Amino acid sequence: MRFSSHSSFAPILIALFLTATRVLGTANPPIFQADWVAPSDPVYVGERFYLTLEVVSREGSLAKNIRLDGLPSSNRLVCESFADLPVEIKAIEDRICEIRRFRTIAALQQPGPCEIHVSLQGTQIRKVQNYFFTQREERPVSLSATPITLNAIPLPEANRPLFFEGAIGTGFALSAQIAPTSAVIGDLITVSIRLQTDNPLATPSRPITPHLPDFKTYPLKTELLPDNPQIRAFSQIVIPLSDQARTWGPVAFAYFDPRRGVYEILNQGPFDLILLPERPLPVADYRPSPSPSSGSTPMSPIRPLRISRYPGFQEFADLYAQGQFSEALNPPMSSDNTDCSLRTDELYNRGCAWLASGMSEKAVAIFRAGLYRDPRAADLREGFLQATLLLSSTPPRGSFIARLWDHATLREWTILLGLGLFLGGTGFWIRRWPGYRTGIGTGLFILALLVLPLATGGIRFRKDLIRYPEAILTPASTPVSLAPAESAQRYTHLPRGVWIRIREINGDWIRISTESVTGWIPAASAERILSGKL
Repeated sequence: MRFSSHSSFAPILIALFLTATRVLGTANPPIFQADWVAPSDPVYVGERFYLTLEVVSREGSLAKNIRLDGLPSSNRLVCESFADLPVEIKAIEDRICEIRRFRTIAALQQPGPCEIHVSLQGTQIRKVQNYFFTQREERPVSLSATPITLNAIPLPEANRPLFFEGAIGTGFALSAQIAPTSAVIGDLITVSIRLQTDNPLATPSRPITPHLPDFKTYPLKTELLPDNPQIRAFSQIVIPLSDQARTWGPVAFAYFDPRRGVYEILNQGPFDLILLPERPLPVADYRPSPSPSSGSTPMSPIRPLRISRYPGFQEFADLYAQGQFSEALNPPMSSDNTDCSLRTDELYNRGCAWLASGMSEKAVAIFRAGLYRDPRAADLREGFLQATLLLSSTPPRGSFIARLWDHATLREWTILLGLGLFLGGTGFWIRRWPGYRTGIGTGLFILALLVLPLATGGIRFRKDLIRYPEAILTPASTPVSLAPAESAQRYTHLPRGVWIRIREINGDWIRISTESVTGWIPAASAERILSGKL
């Protein structure tokens, strides 16, 4: 009876053990968990948005060699390359976890739901303590991300402009100008158009220009600005054909604002054109005369060129004299941007063309690069000050000694340092040599003590310009972040035209410093001064 009594509890104990094992097994979360982060509201077809894959690792870490399988086809979902955001270490349920985020810019191509169900292939890295040593273990892992469904709705047909070409986004700004504004019948007139947006997700198309019967109109050309992807530049050539061609324009651009759900139209112009009865006499040597400034109004951006013999100057000067500044800037410079042999006269001439075409920030940067190489050139300094005035920017002044160091190149300061060492050595030798007057040696030695610190400071100043180059901000408002990532906290904004120093480069981000602000900004927001021989 005793045996049978104990045997009756055996099935109950086994059931309790299996239940506890099942509960404990389900209580432990998985080692890796992948989830999508995407807009919760429906998006419009063609609207670009951030799509982020968040991977939480509760044991070890995940290596960078990650592959995603199973993304929808390109006719359903279009994605750019995934960017690896900074790793985050966070405590989850009293356990230190590593969070990896991979972000892309995506757009849905067809209306309706789109399910994203992908698998992730990677490598798990663990550190195992083995007696007195720490070993590194790697093993392949495969996991499935939590599926997500995105809904796309078509663009509304109501109030859609006839010239709408599919641009979707926010914060668009349109600017246009013509040059020259006075011409005779048959002259070439350049139309310069800039389309800018503060939203990096915007997908702008081309603006619309009119085809007027009194003008001959050439096709609109797109100019690439790799330094600033948020600005798209266009140019067009128009020719007046009759004396009735006194007004050209306007330039129009239509886009859809997904936040408000409405179509917007931007207009610039029309522009007045002064038709002259006859062509004015050309200025010798292709030097257009600048008009003097009056009061606080900036003087005309048309500056005289430097006559030079570098390759392509003649073609450049011809286009500049005809007012075709954008075409003159199309050929690349005769030297590479990073080469130390950049010609000062070529930098000056291209700065004049950028200034005349309305790109003041480009002109400021290239004039400043010319001053690096020839600090005492009067025409370079005048062009630099004129460009900063048109840009409403204030160049950094620095201290008196810094401005003194800025008036000589690195080579000149190096020669002065060698002269100081020679004077010091000569003075020391005269003082030590018997039969010579010690007063001369003492004077040379004191003169060397005055020259050496000045030359050393000038060399250090020029070396710092190479190590931490200057730049100028080009967007209307640039957010400054605490870290080089889109998800980092933004604590202030800097306006256009602020001078900065680049302290560090991290991919598409740069760490900058001003007199009162230090932080990270996108590299495309700054027009960097060309480096080289200073």
